[in-house]
Amino acid sequence: MSRSLSITSLALWVIRKFREEFGYTPADYILKERIRLAKEYLGNSRNNVTQVCYMAGFQNLNYFIRAFKKEVGITPKAYQQR
Repeated sequence: MSRSLSITSLALWVIRKFREEFGYTPADYILKERIRLAKEYLGNSRNNVTQVCYMAGFQNLNYFIRAFKKEVGITPKAYQQR
């Protein structure tokens, strides 16, 4: 008997398998990678926080600052100035 998969059920299956394998969702992985890139850009350049926000793939500066602080423990500006 063949089983019909909807896009939604397939997406949920992929997310579940990803989480089982890596311990977090694909969205969490993307966020962590963007934060990693932002840390690299903040540490290796003279770009301001707004530029780094967009260079790292974020679309909203306020969201970037909140996500960065939640993940790293300090604001992007404080990270850049350390």
